[in-house]
Amino acid sequence: MSLTVIKKLAFFVFICLALTPVKAEIALASQSVIPNTETYPLTSKITGRTYQIFISTPLQPAPVGGYPVIYLTDANAYFGTMVETMRHFVRGGKDRTEAVVVGIGYPEGTNIGKARSFDLTIQLADSPVPEGFGGASGFLHFILDELKPQIEDRFTLNKQSQTLFGHSFGGLFTLNALINQPDAFQTYLIASPSIWWGDRFMFRNKNFLSRLSPKLETTGATARVLLTVGALEQPKEPEAAPPASTGRPALPGVIGRTQVDDLVKMAGMLKETPGIYAEKIIFEGENHGSVVPAAISRGITFALSPDATQPEPAPVTAKRYNDYPMPVPTAEEYVAMTPNERFTHRTALRSWADKDMQARYVNEFKYNMDAALWFDDHYALHAEKVTMDNENGSTPKEAH
Repeated sequence: MSLTVIKKLAFFVFICLALTPVKAEIALASQSVIPNTETYPLTSKITGRTYQIFISTPLQPAPVGGYPVIYLTDANAYFGTMVETMRHFVRGGKDRTEAVVVGIGYPEGTNIGKARSFDLTIQLADSPVPEGFGGASGFLHFILDELKPQIEDRFTLNKQSQTLFGHSFGGLFTLNALINQPDAFQTYLIASPSIWWGDRFMFRNKNFLSRLSPKLETTGATARVLLTVGALEQPKEPEAAPPASTGRPALPGVIGRTQVDDLVKMAGMLKETPGIYAEKIIFEGENHGSVVPAAISRGITFALSPDATQPEPAPVTAKRYNDYPMPVPTAEEYVAMTPNERFTHRTALRSWADKDMQARYVNEFKYNMDAALWFDDHYALHAEKVTMDNENGSTPKEAH
C-alpha cells in the first residue's frame, strides 16, 4: 500500500472520529428541558391505563404552610406553558409563592386523542355514550386516590391551595370534578369547556347542577371558579370571515356550537350557588386553540394571587323531620344495602298513604344521596331501580 493511500485513510478515520461527538452533542442540544422538571410513567390500578406524569419542582424552599399545587390535564400540550407562565407570575410581584405543577398526560406512542376522549368525558343518565367515551369518573378517582397521595407524600403542600385546570374536554372534566367532589380542590380553572357534550346535558338535566349544593353544605367546602372562553369559539355567523385585526378563524370543530353562550350561562348558575366564587372571561380575538395561553395566564393569577377573593361557606338549607315510619338512610347506608333491600325500601315508601310525608321523605333522601354520590353512582342505582321495577311490574311515579 502506498504512503499516499495510507495518509488518505488516516485522514478519513480522523474525520469520522472528530465528527462523532459533534453529532452526539448536536443531538443532545436539540432537546430543550425546562429546569427543575421531570416526567415518569404511572400505571393506574383504577383505570388500567398508563399515564405520563409531568412535575415541576419549585426553585425556592417550601414556605410556611406548604407549596400551592396545580394539577392539569392534557399535560403533553400544556405543561410547559403552565410552568413557565407560573414562574413568570411569581417573579413579577411580592408575596407570590411558586407552585408545584403536576401534569397528567400520556406516554409516547399513545393515541392521545382517543385516550383523552375517554378519560375526560362523562357518562349520561338518559342515553348511552358513544364507544370510547365516558371514563371521567375513573380518571377522577385515579387523580384523587392514586396520584394526589403520591404527590402529597413527596412535597410539603398547602392543602388550602390546590387547583385543577382543564381545557375543552378537560374543561368539561374540571367542571365535572367540581360538581362531584367540590372539596377535592379549592380552585377550578375551566377553559373552553365542552358543555355541548351529550346535547348540552348539563343544562338539559336540571338535577345535574343541583347535586353540587348539598355537597358544599355538608362538607363546608368552598370553591373559586374561573371560566374562560375565546370570543371566536362561537362565530356570530358560521361562514363569517375572521376579524381583520386577528386573522384567526373559528376552528371548524366548534362552528355551530354555542361555546360562549354556554359558558356565560354556566358562570351565571355558579355565581348564584352559595359556597362558590365564580368569574368569567371572554377573550376577544381568540379561538378554541389560540385561547389556551391567555386562559392559563389569567388562571394562574386567579389561583395564586395572595389577595384572592374567598367565598363564604354555604349555609345548610336541608330540613330534617323525625316523624317517618322508617329512618332516612345516608348514602353510605343505602349503597351498602343489597338490591333486594333497596327494592323493599322503595316499595314500603310507595305504599305510604300520607303523600305530603312521602314527598318530604323523598326530598331528604335525595339530599342525602346528592351530598355524597358521584354521577356514576346515581346512574348505577337508577339503572338497578328501572330493572327491578320492570322485573316486578311496578311503575313508580315519584323520584325515589
